[in-house]
Amino acid sequence: IVSKPGLNESSTDVYNAEKILKLLGYTVDEADSLLDNKTFEAIKKFQKSKGGGAYGRLDFTTQKWLNEGLEKLRSDADKQYAKAKEVLSK
Repeated sequence: IVSKPGLNESSTDVYNAEKILKLLGYTVDEADSLLDNKTFEAIKKFQKSKGGGAYGRLDFTTQKWLNEGLEKLRSDADKQYAKAKEVLSK
């Protein structure tokens, strides 16, 4: 199992990253679990936007940032979800 997929490697983490990158507005092909050139470039742009090293590997920090981005999208789009999260975190 590859824990930090790089170019031309496949994993479910890549599949999830492709889905999230697409939701965040990055250009990727349909999610297929393969970290191809287009996904690689999208990850580099995303990493750069976060102030990290833009080297295209789907490391743990990048996965964390992607999940945070998805959480923000979810909270911004679903006010009921955001309120429930607020109430339950008290």
